[in-house]
Amino acid sequence: GVAAWFMITLLRAALEEVLMRGFVLRQQLRWSGAVRAQAVTAALFAAMHAPGWLAQGVPAPQIAFSLAFLLVQGAALGYLAWRTGSLLPSIAVHTANNLLAG
Repeated sequence: GVAAWFMITLLRAALEEVLMRGFVLRQQLRWSGAVRAQAVTAALFAAMHAPGWLAQGVPAPQIAFSLAFLLVQGAALGYLAWRTGSLLPSIAVHTANNLLAG
């Protein structure tokens, strides 16, 4: 029950962080400065969530608000991973956010 839900939430957040901050952000940092790399990674992080909402029929205003929120969240998680040099803090924050969001 609860333990399985927590583990799935943790695994999902960890996989997203490994993909976005562990791979995409690191590649972007090789090609550009930190600000641009963070912006591109945050935009991709937000955009990767949109197809699921569209498939579920989520109304456009709600999608727009959610994309804006995820853009800010993606930038914050990227900064955290970049500043600490570790994915563990961003995984922890991402997991906590997902747990609170339900």
